[in-house]
Amino acid sequence: MSNSFDEQIDQCIISLKIIGMLQKNGRLCIRRGVLCIEPDDKLQTFRRWFNKDTREQCMIHIRNTILNAISITKNIMNKKIEIELADWTLKRILKELTTCQNGLINLKTTYSEDSSIIAHIDTLIDRLRANCEEIHDYIKNLMLNNNTSIFNNNNDNNI
Repeated sequence: MSNSFDEQIDQCIISLKIIGMLQKNGRLCIRRGVLCIEPDDKLQTFRRWFNKDTREQCMIHIRNTILNAISITKNIMNKKIEIELADWTLKRILKELTTCQNGLINLKTTYSEDSSIIAHIDTLIDRLRANCEEIHDYIKNLMLNNNTSIFNNNNDNNI
């Protein structure tokens, strides 16, 4: 696997982790092209205005992150790409997609009065859940066919 693809996977996992950390009524922002959790303080409104942060921009970044994660997992499962740590990557992205759903649910609380954002988030959650099911099915079939478990790797704690 090339370093640029490694970096793409790492950045995807990092963004999923950040989305998953989002608490109820929390807000995301984009700094230097990376998702961040916006501190909730008296300057939040000014910072968001000054940096031209909008919920629409954040939703585009979130959507791109999720679609990238789905693309990576589908390419691994369909063997369109061969990577050294395929099993680890699938497990890690599955874990982060699951956690990411919680962050998206919390984001729905933040924008509870914006029906467009709520519909967008619901659609993303549906995509996440469908992809997580595909990954689970793939892993289950892999285990049945190989009579092994990719989850038995002791180097990857609590996944």
